[in-house]
Formats: sequence, C-alpha cells, structure tokens
Amino acid sequence: KYVEINFNQQGAISGAAIRTYLLERSRLVHLNTGERSYHIFYQLCDGASPEEKQRWLLADGPSYSYLNQSDVYTLPGVSNATEFAHTRHSMASVGITAQQQDEVFCILSALLHLGNVSWQDPHAADSNGHAHANGNGVGTTLCNGTAEAAAAAAESGGCLLAPRPESPAALAAAARLMGVEVQGLARALSTRTRMTPDGPITSPLEAKASASNRDALVKVIYARLFDWLVARINSSIGQDPAAAASIGLLDIYGFESFQFNDLEQFCINLANEKLQQHFNQHVFKWEQAEYEAEGIDWSYIEFVDNQDVLDLIEGKLGLIDLLDEQCRFPTATHKDLADKLFAAPVVSASPRFSRTKRSTTAFTLNHYAGPVSYTLDNFLDK
Repeated sequence: KYVEINFNQQGAISGAAIRTYLLERSRLVHLNTGERSYHIFYQLCDGASPEEKQRWLLADGPSYSYLNQSDVYTLPGVSNATEFAHTRHSMASVGITAQQQDEVFCILSALLHLGNVSWQDPHAADSNGHAHANGNGVGTTLCNGTAEAAAAAAESGGCLLAPRPESPAALAAAARLMGVEVQGLARALSTRTRMTPDGPITSPLEAKASASNRDALVKVIYARLFDWLVARINSSIGQDPAAAASIGLLDIYGFESFQFNDLEQFCINLANEKLQQHFNQHVFKWEQAEYEAEGIDWSYIEFVDNQDVLDLIEGKLGLIDLLDEQCRFPTATHKDLADKLFAAPVVSASPRFSRTKRSTTAFTLNHYAGPVSYTLDNFLDK
C-alpha cells in the first residue's frame, strides 16, 4: 500500500490517503505452518458476543478449514477479543455505522463457512483441498437448513457435496449470510456454463475445480470488502488538495520463501528484485558514475548487481514470455510449461535458474536475497 500524509503551511497534518496495490488474497485460503490468516477472522471468532455468534452462525476458530491449516490461533500477549473491540471502535471512529459493521462481519462469517464446503467426485473420496473441520465445528452449530441445502446442492447439476455434515451445513450458512439461494450458490460453485451458437451449456465441475471456484469467490469477496473499507477510511480522513507538503510511505511485501511457493511469491519476489535494481541504480551505479565524472576521490563500493535475474524473468524469451506463450494454448498443462522452461536456451543457460530435485514441475531461482523454489502446478491457471 501507499500512504500519503499531507501537511499545511504550519507543518500540521491536514489530510491523508491510502492507496492499495496488492492484497495477499492467497492467505485467505492457504496457510503455511506457523502462519495466521487475516487477524479479523480470529478476532471475530473470539470477540463476538454470544448473540452475535448466533446471528452469524459462528463457531470457534479451529472449526474452520481456512483457519485450521495452521495451529496458530493466538499471538503471545495479544487478546483476539480485545483486538476485536478495538477494531469495532476504529470502524466507528471513521464513520462506519453499527449496522454496516454487522454487515461486514456477516460477510466475513460467510467466507469462513464457505471454506467448509467441499465436494466429491463420483466414486472418489472427499476432495476439499483443506484440512477437515473437526466434529465441534459448524456442522454441529448449524442444523436448520442442512437437509434442504444437501437436497438443493444435489439438484444444482454440479458434483456432489462431500458426505460429511459440515458441507451442507456450511453451504446453508454461507447462502443465508450472503442473502442468496442455496441452490444458486451450489450451482455457481460446482458447474460451469459455456456459451455456444446453440445456446448455453452447463456442465458439472470436478471436486477439485469446485474447490478452486469456492476459493476464487472467497478471494474476490474479501478483496471487494477490503477496497470498500479503504474507501470509507479515505473519505473520512480526506486528502488535502492544497497541502504545502506531503510525505509518502510505500509499504511492500518483503522477500518471500515458503515451503511451497506459487505465482504470488514469484510476482512478489519480482517486485523486490525490481526495487533492488532501482536502489542499485540510484545509490551505486548513477551516484558512482557522477563521482567519476566530477573527479571525486573515493573508494569504489562493490555490490551485487541483480540485472541478470531481471533479464531472466522479464527479458526476451525469459520466464514471463514463456509463461504468456504457454497460456495461449487452452489444453496446456503445468508439465508442458515445465518442459518449455527447461528446454529454453535463455532460461536453462542462466546460472540463476536450476531444476529442483523434489519435483519435475518445479524450478529454483537464485534471487539477490537467496534461492527460492517455485512449484508450477498453478501458474497457468492463475
């Protein structure tokens, strides 16, 4: 995000504005060991009153698949319930009414329930993509509408819900909190419609594709809600168009390296490579060139130039070029992409690029901050 703080002629703060550039949406649906999702979900589960929990059909945090992928539910010295009260106070301070706050938390609760909806392919085991919610979860919290939800999902034309009580209960809860029909939600998640000259054709998705649909919907809803909150904050604070001066603060993701790194980490690390090169140019290359031009006596500073990494990623027939090219083929798979990368002369000849031993569809980039291995499984889809 970029935060700009405005000052008047007297040096007092006269306005401010926030601009967001990249929300880490993958954190909503996938957690690495030791990570937490966004704080608000834990605050909501621990800080909502009994009446609010009943209204939003909430259970404890470990009951939700989006949260129980990691066992970190609390932070040392931090009370989720206390932080939830602080969050509500802050929302009120920027003009978000009690009713609007309830609607925000209602949507967030719906997203947690959506994460507990899973499907199964015919003659196949449950395919959720996440850890199962435990027996004390939403399946036992909800009973109203569960049977109806299971029946509606069966009639939606998509793949079947997983044979666990959590799935129909969670589907019913999510639909109720979002204000949509259960069957319509089930159909949207578990089918796809293609337009043909003879009219639309709707076909069922496999369980894995339905889970991907669910995760995509959750990401989009959360991002829209996030942007709405930022807009409300900006309208409440107000930017000063007549400011005498301003200070800008750019907050970016740091360099990322997890057990499994996907396209998001690839893009984030590319952004960090670009910033590192920008820093190198301004502080080292151009500044030292100016010293030389002016004949200043100084000691040359050695630095690691990462331009070759950027050439490998962004250059002609580099990683992004090859990824774009492979995306043009509708039937291309991640294995095809891997073969293309490994066979490309520009890529394979670079000392910054290497294959990984653990997978035939993964590669390692030696970034300026260190080596990172990327899994190609989702690159084309994303």
